[in-house]
Amino acid sequence: MPKDYCDFGINASYYLPIFELVRDVGRETAPPEEVDARRDEAPDRIETRTLRIIRDTVWAERVKEEHDHMCQICKTRIELNGGEAYAEAHHVVPLKEGGPDVKENIMCVCPNHHAMLDDKIRRLTPEKTVGVAKAYVRWHNRKVAITKQTAV
Repeated sequence: MPKDYCDFGINASYYLPIFELVRDVGRETAPPEEVDARRDEAPDRIETRTLRIIRDTVWAERVKEEHDHMCQICKTRIELNGGEAYAEAHHVVPLKEGGPDVKENIMCVCPNHHAMLDDKIRRLTPEKTVGVAKAYVRWHNRKVAITKQTAV
């Protein structure tokens, strides 16, 4: 399992950019001697505010269960300590872009493919999107930038 997703019970791909921003605050501006002097100090904190779309997690959980928490694209099933499996639910047409929160718009994917699909760098093929309405797949594929990558 990628170390970036360890111990997350949430969709980490939404939070990683925030973590990276916080990590990089002040990193390039402090001279080395100041960094050494602050080594034993507690790190700075910043306050953030987030607005989230309220999702119906029942549909996401049902889709993951129907696919046995196995990525519909690469067939990876991530086993966690304690025997539980981890997968993420991807809205093919994102809710923030007007997509519906319905079963026919949700895929079960691994964290890596979730990030690729969110960034629209991979196309979808009908064989990999069982249960997803073809109109949503077509919408996604129209948004994907033209690349040398093949469809997943």
